[in-house]
Parts: sequence; structure tokens; C-alpha cells
Amino acid sequence: MKKILSVFLIISIALFSVISSSAAAPELSSIGTIVSETGKSLPVQGRLTKQELIATPTEFGVLDFQSANTYEYYIAVPRSNETTTVDDYDSSISVHGFLTIVCSTQESSGLTAYLLTRVSGSYNITDESVSVTSSKVSYGCTSMIDPESLDQSVSNRSVANPFSIDTGFSVYAPLTHSGDQGSCGASYSMNLRRGTSSNWTFTLDNHI
Repeated sequence: MKKILSVFLIISIALFSVISSSAAAPELSSIGTIVSETGKSLPVQGRLTKQELIATPTEFGVLDFQSANTYEYYIAVPRSNETTTVDDYDSSISVHGFLTIVCSTQESSGLTAYLLTRVSGSYNITDESVSVTSSKVSYGCTSMIDPESLDQSVSNRSVANPFSIDTGFSVYAPLTHSGDQGSCGASYSMNLRRGTSSNWTFTLDNHI
């Protein structure tokens, strides 16, 4: 029995090594945007705060490995719609947002192919004068290299806080290093209001 367990452990470690070496390392930071109702746009930098490897046993007794990457954003909602400089920001953070994607990977003709299996997100309000009036998520896992994946996208799905969505996608999307043949990930948008006169839309991004 111990020998069987040892062999199973070695196989699992080997599979983990293959997946770790084949999957592209996520960027340590990502750029979101906050846009006023008059079209003023400001960048907001998010950072990769959590990476997990999720191992799920399959019906064949083999572990299926998935990677989960979480980006965190701190949002200071400007005082007015015409704000364009950092000096006009409040000194405190208004909203703290998170967006997580969970993906499986496999090799496909020398490329890494991704399957987006779950998207989750949440926010915390830390400024009483700011409210989130609505929030939506868009997500997809598509590649021009595999036309069967092109239907795997959802746009502007309304979500609560927090939310977690199983995508139901089943086709792995091969992606090139340049990313010009497809996309895998999610965008999480919140409509923000400061008081009664200032409205903004903030979009968090988390893509492979």
C-alpha cells in the first residue's frame, strides 16, 4: 500500500511540474481603469496577491490541476467628474476590489491551451460617501487557433457581491505568447457613486 501511495505521489509531483513549467506565469500587476460619466479616464494599478494550485481527483484517479490567480485593486474615487490629477483624490481608499480566475492548462501543438473554469470577485466599501450602484462581469476563453472556442464568452452579466461563477466552458483555447490570437480571463465592472453628483465606472482586469 505504501508503495502504491509513493508511486501516486511521484506521478502527482511530476504532473505538477509539467503544468507549472508549461503555463505562463501571470503578470505581477495589472491595469484597471476608472471612467467618469463625462469620459474622463484614470488608470488604476492592481497587483497579483494570491496564486493557488487546486488539485481535483478525476474519475480515473488522476489529479486535475487548476491554477487560481487573484488580483487586488484599491480604488480612490475622485471628488468630482472633472478630476484628472492625483492631488484631487481623497486621502482614503474608497473601494477595495478583488477578481479571481481559475484555469486548467494543457499542451496543444506546442502552445499552452487554457480552459477558464471559474470566475469570482468581491468588493469592500471603506468610504461611507461612496456606493456601488451595480456591478457586472464579462469573461471568456477564446482562440482564433481553435474556432470551437469562439463561442466561449459572456458579456455584462449582472452579479451580486460577492459572486462566484462556474463558466461551463469545455474547449481549451491555445494562446500565443503575444496574445494576439485570443484571450482568457475576466473583467469586473462597478458603477460607483460619490454622494449624489459624482458617478464613475471602475473596471478590474484579470487575463492570462
